Amino acid sequence: LRAEPLHTSKMATPKATAAFLSRARGIHPSNIRSFGPLRTSSVGFGGYRVGVEDETHHDAILAAVRAGVNLIDTAPSYQTGKSEQLVASALRQLVEQDEVGRENLVVCTKVGYIEGPELEAARANEPAEVLKLSEDSWHCIHPDYIEYQLDQSSKRLETEPDVVLLHSPEFFMTAAPAEIRKKGREAVTEAFYDRVSAAFQRLEKLVKAGRIKHCYGVSSSLMGCDYSVTGRPNLYEGPSLRRLLSVAEDAARRAGTADDKQGFGEPGHRMRMAQIPLNLVESGPVLQTLFDPDAPPETPGGEKGRFVTALEAAEAKGMFIVGNRPINAIAPEGIGAGDWGRGETFWKLIEKTPLSPELSLMKQRIQVAVGGGDTRMDDFHEMQHLALWAASSANGIGAELCGARTPRYVEDVKKVLAQPRLDPEESTRVFQAVWELLIELNPSHAKLWD
Repeated sequence: LRAEPLHTSKMATPKATAAFLSRARGIHPSNIRSFGPLRTSSVGFGGYRVGVEDETHHDAILAAVRAGVNLIDTAPSYQTGKSEQLVASALRQLVEQDEVGRENLVVCTKVGYIEGPELEAARANEPAEVLKLSEDSWHCIHPDYIEYQLDQSSKRLETEPDVVLLHSPEFFMTAAPAEIRKKGREAVTEAFYDRVSAAFQRLEKLVKAGRIKHCYGVSSSLMGCDYSVTGRPNLYEGPSLRRLLSVAEDAARRAGTADDKQGFGEPGHRMRMAQIPLNLVESGPVLQTLFDPDAPPETPGGEKGRFVTALEAAEAKGMFIVGNRPINAIAPEGIGAGDWGRGETFWKLIEKTPLSPELSLMKQRIQVAVGGGDTRMDDFHEMQHLALWAASSANGIGAELCGARTPRYVEDVKKVLAQPRLDPEESTRVFQAVWELLIELNPSHAKLWD
């Protein structure tokens, strides 16, 4: 591994991220979140649908950073690398104009998917342990390919990223080689965690070498999320966060980094972030409870272990959880969203005229759950405001990504950042109210977590 970074030694720092957010006008203090020693805005800029060739996208990311958004998420598969190039172009302009420094911003990217130009290169020189998901999309988390893909991302970003996430590694659960699948589900699961272990060991070394500035993690539909990466109910494919953390601890020992104090956090592994789907409809991480044998007892002197939500468990283990798709939800079976049949993939939780009956009812239930006379509701007249406010306020969430690809969408983000977050009881009431509504609309929805 090279000891010297590819481009620049600059990275997000505790002092600079805190200073940036303290200067930002219009951000309520409750929307400044602690990511280990760093500070981030409670809403991040999601780069899934933006690219360097669209001037509107360029204006949007400039507007987001100027509004105080300092968490930026992208990936090499987002617009086949053009999303990373957009991030580089916008940050170069902001730095050159002395509006921000690289140290003010937390930049995240991912490794795993192989699409676009990277897929053409992979066809000519096939990576080890590659999964061929479709004609246009491959996937690989082999350590050598991770390092290659990180190099390519760093060139496009013009900086080393602060955080690198394995992008949907659980595709292995359904796309594992036939010789592993024929041995049964347990064999597939163990092979999956073996591959993750090898990936984590390389990521540990890349953090130590300075080519990843702070930490690594996963972008995944973890156990506790409603749906898997393939869109099915998440009964088998979702990785266990507890198991991933155990793998990370072992990987740090194997990589020889477990005792290092450099990098992100205290001595130990550097797996510190997980990104998951989270919105008003896909509320499993907020409401569904799983048994955590490591959770402290509810009463003093009691036995260790209790049922907790996925977000509560992650927070207790020092993980910074980032949600995504706050306004693009997978619609529950049998519940019309008003857009089906028109090529829509997701149930869009946004204001439209006319608003569908389902979303009208959802708005009413949220307003009742928060309290009809609450002044915080004064600026939240539209569905997307409520959806982003709820997601970024969820108990245990670090930040919520929003694909604000136009300056108009950034205005929605600014409204949410200006308001105090929901307190824990309010947050639970809001998500519970929407869950109960979905069951009223289709009682079979209650079986999703069975």
